[in-house]
Amino acid sequence: MKIKLLALITALSLSTLGFANPSDKSLDDLAKLANYEALFYRSVADSLENDGMALAYALSNNSKLTDDERKKAMEAYNSYAEGLLKSLDTPQVKASLKKSYLQTAKSIYNQKEVDVQLAFYGSTDGQNALKKQGAMTSSYLQSAQDANKSVLEAYGKKSEKTLQEIEKIVKKK
Repeated sequence: MKIKLLALITALSLSTLGFANPSDKSLDDLAKLANYEALFYRSVADSLENDGMALAYALSNNSKLTDDERKKAMEAYNSYAEGLLKSLDTPQVKASLKKSYLQTAKSIYNQKEVDVQLAFYGSTDGQNALKKQGAMTSSYLQSAQDANKSVLEAYGKKSEKTLQEIEKIVKKK
């Protein structure tokens, strides 16, 4: 009877470990393996790139501008984008990114999930998977964009009409 009770108590205590909040040390170890900084910087760079393409498109469709004015506008935007990226490459930003990662991970993962990730990403296969993650995401998004090119082009034509509509509305004011 005592052995059954001891086994039950042990099983219950071990099963609750899976639901326990992860320790700060294990989260810190996970942060060392995660690509949270690269993910943040890539999202900012992608956003800037998309905004730059939208600006180039809008400038090219503005018949009131000269080629030199379009070029200067794009140079101004590119200078802004480079400045923003450089301003984000500071110890303070890196510290805030780590703090955000740790807080988010702590609110989402339990200890067992962190332990599993540490075991995987700490392995050679896990490290190789992490190294390939950026290329995988980039390649997938390009492939998905190519596969849906006709839909995106149709929407691009619609956005041109929408921009013209917005210009009419703005000019009334």
